[in-house]
Amino acid sequence: MLHLLCQGNSVKQIGQKLQISSKTVCTHKRRVQEKLEFAGMAELMHYVIHHGLD
Repeated sequence: MLHLLCQGNSVKQIGQKLQISSKTVCTHKRRVQEKLEFAGMAELMHYVIHHGLD
């Protein structure tokens, strides 16, 4: 999911690709950001790229 977010896919697009609801995508994104204590998408994207998760 993080890979798809960093590629610029919308929450709706990711939900469709993974066959899950967009609300589920939002929940997972929010939980990852909370767990890693990131304020926004920029920090999350930096983390994904820096750790080779893209």
